[in-house]
Amino acid sequence: MAEGLESSAISELFEKTAQDEMRHMEDLSERIKYLGGEPTTKPWPIKKGGDLRKMIQDDLDIEYVAVELYEDIVKLCAEIGDTASRLMEEKILAEEENHVDRWETLLQKIRRI
Repeated sequence: MAEGLESSAISELFEKTAQDEMRHMEDLSERIKYLGGEPTTKPWPIKKGGDLRKMIQDDLDIEYVAVELYEDIVKLCAEIGDTASRLMEEKILAEEENHVDRWETLLQKIRRI
């Protein structure tokens, strides 16, 4: 739903990020079920379309929250000695940090235009 001159190329980045997030959700859901829990079915609020800068900033803001969340979960897993969960969370954390880097870099480039 991106609009603007660069929307086609940037839409691909949104799609790739969404695919990564879906994979994270699937991995986390499987781990939660394995540990005897029930994964949540309540998604975060979804923001749709419009100005590319705003869309990128919206996604970046969510990625910042995700990085903080996964950092906390990694610490908790380490504290309770759940190595398998910690390793999975560290992998997801690294991918979230890559998302942050991608969106920050893109925003910097757009601001120069």
